[in-house]
Amino acid sequence: KNLIHNESRHSRESGNPEIIQPIKEHTMRQDVQEESSHFVPYSGLSDTIHELAASGVTKSRLGPGQVFVLGFIASSYLSFATTLSIVAGAGIQTPGLQKLVMGLVFPIGLISLVIGGGEMWTGTAMNAPVAGMTGRAPWKAVLYTLAGSYAGNFAGGLFCAWLLIKGSNIIIGPGYA
Repeated sequence: KNLIHNESRHSRESGNPEIIQPIKEHTMRQDVQEESSHFVPYSGLSDTIHELAASGVTKSRLGPGQVFVLGFIASSYLSFATTLSIVAGAGIQTPGLQKLVMGLVFPIGLISLVIGGGEMWTGTAMNAPVAGMTGRAPWKAVLYTLAGSYAGNFAGGLFCAWLLIKGSNIIIGPGYA
């Protein structure tokens, strides 16, 4: 139950503006709903920097091994999404339709990355240094986070490339088996 203090409403219903009456969300009048919520699309540069630093602190508190594994997972998601996108568009002869299908399939990897909680170096490179610059995280932790994320992304990409090449027998012949 929400407790909403609206002086004009309470004075009409109870005669006393100090009494706060519980009301249900779905029974609120339109004017009460508009008063109780507001949307701020851009709150300013200082708030943006504060939020980036908070995210960077969270990332820099992870150990190097954790960041490496999250980077490996993220790179794997995107590698398999790219492969799935290429496979989905391979049989389509019309170039425009092919690109449309590939563009519709690739976001599956991005969605998996967000839901699965992977750590791409691009996001780490944006957030972790801001935490270091604002003094909310030590630079040693920031550098470990950047290195772990980059190494994890690189290793995950190499592993998926090896797995796809080896698993699909793209390279066959003497010395490749």
